Amino acid sequence: MDDTITGFISLALFTAGIGTLIFHLVTKGIVPIFLGSSFAFIAPIVKATELYGLAGTLSGLVAVGLVYFLMI
Repeated sequence: MDDTITGFISLALFTAGIGTLIFHLVTKGIVPIFLGSSFAFIAPIVKATELYGLAGTLSGLVAVGLVYFLMI
């Protein structure tokens, strides 16, 4: 369990850094910002992984991402 949480935190920080770099490339550095991440999502994802397995959890995350994309 602890390795899973450590992995999620590392992944969140890594993707926040990649997102920040992409943002700076797109805006040509005009807007100084760091795109951070909340760690509040880690506990529900860990619990969902326990209940539905990794495949079920990742499928749910992708589905939520698609719904969010369609809303904007």
